Amino acid sequence: MGVTAETIVGREREPHLVVVDDHPLLALGLKTQLEKAGMMVDIVDPVGATELVDEITALEADLILVDLDLPFEDGGVGLTAKLVEAGETVVVLTGSIDRVLWARCLENGAIALLTKDESLDSLIDDISKLVVGDPVRQNHRLTIISEHRERQAEQAIRLRGFDELSERESQVLSGLMSGLSPSSLAERDYVSVQTVRTQIKTVLSKLGVNSQLAAVARAYESGWQSNGPRP
Repeated sequence: MGVTAETIVGREREPHLVVVDDHPLLALGLKTQLEKAGMMVDIVDPVGATELVDEITALEADLILVDLDLPFEDGGVGLTAKLVEAGETVVVLTGSIDRVLWARCLENGAIALLTKDESLDSLIDDISKLVVGDPVRQNHRLTIISEHRERQAEQAIRLRGFDELSERESQVLSGLMSGLSPSSLAERDYVSVQTVRTQIKTVLSKLGVNSQLAAVARAYESGWQSNGPRP
């Protein structure tokens, strides 16, 4: 049986929640329904906040509902990590279907992930349980994390060898992916063709392939990126 407004109100004090969402109408609608269920709710608009984490933690909430799609770098994923590190209890609320982002939030310490496509009654019931310490959807949580870790392991296998490439070797492989010949690479980098051929041999050896074509194919298949930090 779900937690009712009567059982919540019967506590020593009303549970205190904070909703962090940059959609005012959605946040206000959720606040209204949660207050009807016997909870006290504050809304924090992340867009107008200067010290967002400090502003949220100062409210001393029992539970913080964080929207996943927030308009700043790393969005709700990063905010979840910072709030958990500050000792807060976080639930992620999202309309996103990106299970990788879901898993990252859960690995960052969110106790649950709720989706906005649930019925409002179901959503309020889940939040009511969570705010009094009752777990919800633990199997779902474990499945998401397990899927994510399996994908990470598969990706690590696909990228095996790429992390051994030096910066120069990565540049050579990037050039091959762009269709440059050894002579073109030598001209571009102001080195001899023999130097480039030696570097290509090293790339092939580290990737465990026997041809330039195979190296390029493996790079594309693995999702290796030559720009920015190497895998």
